[in-house]
Amino acid sequence: MNDIYYLLLWTIFFVLSIMHFFGVLKYSKHLTSVLLLVISFFVGYRNNIGLDWISYVDFYNSGVAADKLSGAYEPVFMLARWLFYSLGFRYEVFFLFLSFISLYLIKKCAEQLGVKNTYLVFLVYVSLFFCIFQFNIVRSGLMASCLWVAFTTSKEGKNKKAILWCFVAAGFHVVALLFIPLLLIINKSYSLKWVIGILLVGYVVMSFHIGDIFLDYFPFLKSIDRVAGYLDNDGEGSRGITLGAAFNLVFLLYLYFSRKDQYNQDPNFRLIINALIWGLFVTSFFNSIGMIATRVGQVLNMSLIFAWPYFIHSIKNKGVAICAFLLMTVYLVMFYNKAFLPNEILGYSPIFPFEYNFTGVFR
Repeated sequence: MNDIYYLLLWTIFFVLSIMHFFGVLKYSKHLTSVLLLVISFFVGYRNNIGLDWISYVDFYNSGVAADKLSGAYEPVFMLARWLFYSLGFRYEVFFLFLSFISLYLIKKCAEQLGVKNTYLVFLVYVSLFFCIFQFNIVRSGLMASCLWVAFTTSKEGKNKKAILWCFVAAGFHVVALLFIPLLLIINKSYSLKWVIGILLVGYVVMSFHIGDIFLDYFPFLKSIDRVAGYLDNDGEGSRGITLGAAFNLVFLLYLYFSRKDQYNQDPNFRLIINALIWGLFVTSFFNSIGMIATRVGQVLNMSLIFAWPYFIHSIKNKGVAICAFLLMTVYLVMFYNKAFLPNEILGYSPIFPFEYNFTGVFR
């Protein structure tokens, strides 16, 4: 089995999204859950797919995180591994469980945000985030899903519960603790001057390569076990404004300006837009620190999986909506294909072609 898996994965959600868009199919929670379980099965039983696959296999079998100075990952991840290993499950079942949890939490967030087309949510997720969060930076993917539960919970005014979800997220990746202060401001209505100002700061820092000397002022970061490895291995330098970042900036500004009333009145839409604002700020401000931009910025940029369905559904003219859907499809296909390009260091794609091997449930 090779590229057929990726093609089917994308096509299934595309067809479901189209059918829902034209009113042929209503959203089904049960169908979505079954689809997520099937996807998680293949993610769990993948064979040597992903940069960190062998590291996590070794960790599961030994209980030791060889890539960490402490020999351990974050507590919730460690506890989940201990539970599955103690019950005699194979590592594939552990991977399956982690994948399903991360996907199911996204489904719950979409429902809490009142997204009309959840199939489209997963089409965007598969195109932009699936490969990196499910195959490569798995703990970051789990963190991202938990943090979005925290965001949607804080929107409802349940701040204590939202903070608790941040700690759960930190149990998968400690970077999640940085998001706790964001809970205080992510649901506020930002003025035009404030939005333009915060974005300008980020892009000025990136343009003048100020981020390159950031670590010189905070050298203690390199002494922290959970952070040092990412900083030492980075060395990418400033990547500038990518085509994706430029497109997302234009998309954000269009949504903010054209739907200002909805932004002020709809807390769901406001949360989505604010997360995208902060995502663009983080990825530009920390542009020269690729690992940080990826793990922090991508969590916030996940707002795109909710923003596109909101945008498409808000267009009243059917012809214009179809054109917007086609534009989105081109954008998604372009970025989905990008996920399978050869790794610059390895010289090949660590996720392509796809292979899986069903080896049983128990050791």
